[in-house]
Amino acid sequence: MKRTLAYTAAFGLILSLYASAQSAAPQVTVLGNSIDIPLSTDTLDTMRLQGVDATTISAQELRLHQNDPLILILGGQNSPEGVGEIVGGILNISEQEELVSSPYARTVQVYPNLWCINQTVVILAGYSKEQTHKAFADSAGDIVRILTQNGTAISLGNETPTTGIHPTLDFSQLKVC
Repeated sequence: MKRTLAYTAAFGLILSLYASAQSAAPQVTVLGNSIDIPLSTDTLDTMRLQGVDATTISAQELRLHQNDPLILILGGQNSPEGVGEIVGGILNISEQEELVSSPYARTVQVYPNLWCINQTVVILAGYSKEQTHKAFADSAGDIVRILTQNGTAISLGNETPTTGIHPTLDFSQLKVC
C-alpha cells in the first residue's frame, strides 16, 4: 500500500491531538455503505474490544454526525449509496485518479478541520471493496493505538494546521465541533 504524504505526515499528529483531548472512551464514527461496513465487521469488532466506541453510519446519516470529531469514511469516489458523492467532493482529481489506476490501489487520506474546527476526517479507500477493506484493516491498529494511548498532545507551536475545506464551504463558515 502506498502511504501518502498526507497519511505519514498528518495521521499520527492529528489523531494524537484528538486522543489527548478525549477523557472518556475514544469515539469514532465510521461512514460506509452496505458493502464496506459488513466487510469491516471484524476490524470494527477488534477496535471495540480495544476500547474504542465505534459507531457506523450511512451516507444518509452524515448530517446527524457531520460535527463528530473523528470520522472514518470507507470507500472511494465510485462507492455506491451516497458514499462516492461525499468522497468525490473531498478527494482532489489526482487522488481520485490514483484510486482507479490499479486493481491494487488503496489510500489513506487525512483531512483536519474538514467540516468544522477540531475535526479529523480520514478516507480509507481502494480500487475495489477488497482494497478498501485492506486500507481500513491495515490502518486500524494505528488508529486504536493512537486513540487509546495515554500520552500528551503534540504541540503544533506556531504552525498553522493544514485545513481541508469541503468545496462548498469557505474557512470562515467552519465552526468548532
